[in-house]
Amino acid sequence: MNPLAALAATLFVLAAGPAVADPLRVPVDGALVLNLNGDAQNVVVANPSVIDVTPVALRRLLVIGKKPGQTTILVLDSAGHELFNAPAIVVSHGDFSVTLNRGTEVSEFSCDPRCVALTPPKQAGGVAPAGPSPGGGAPPPLPGGSAGQPPAGAAGDGSPTQPPGS
Repeated sequence: MNPLAALAATLFVLAAGPAVADPLRVPVDGALVLNLNGDAQNVVVANPSVIDVTPVALRRLLVIGKKPGQTTILVLDSAGHELFNAPAIVVSHGDFSVTLNRGTEVSEFSCDPRCVALTPPKQAGGVAPAGPSPGGGAPPPLPGGSAGQPPAGAAGDGSPTQPPGS
């Protein structure tokens, strides 16, 4: 097959597939129009307390932000094929966003009047961290001691320690 024809066939298949989009950013009490490549039959919102989606035509949806947070919008046609599947992030007025870098973990928050996590923690390269979530798992080791053990010479029961030889 001609390489140019193969490229054209690939682009046609990709264009006919479901719309893969970056996260939608919608302000609280704000709206945006979402145009689709097919007729929507079913619209699913993972967390309807964050966002509302209203069909205004077979190929057009109105997305309204209710409160800061993150959810996912999934749109299917009558055959059950995916027309749209993407995260939707609702941000506060003025986009009071904060990015928290903790070691190699990166988390995003919308803060107005209080902070709401918009994304789960990810490694700086975009990968979710392995192991327990922040705040979970074993406590960090005590200074000068092994994990969970007091340093040498410490009583460990809250009582004062005696210097050696006293």
